Amino acid sequence: MVKIKYGIDRLGWWSKGSPHPRGVGCWKSIMSGVDQFKSLVNFEVNNGSRVLFWYDVWFADRPFKDQFLDLFRMARFTYIIVQQVVSWNEDQNY
Repeated sequence: MVKIKYGIDRLGWWSKGSPHPRGVGCWKSIMSGVDQFKSLVNFEVNNGSRVLFWYDVWFADRPFKDQFLDLFRMARFTYIIVQQVVSWNEDQNY
């Protein structure tokens, strides 16, 4: 129901917020706390296709954009998934 009404983000983790600026709804209230929730969880990378390299907490305890601010500022692509940055070959990372 939520997916049909609001849609989901391109990675499939979160629904989009309400496009309407006014109104009070249950889902709008829930989504208002999603950024705080994201800051308290870690993502399991697996193949990296659904985890944002710079914005999600997937290594250590903070997003890479906060750990490596100077690199983040120089990055050409900031909204990129782990799979596009790191490739796995069994146990070897490149």
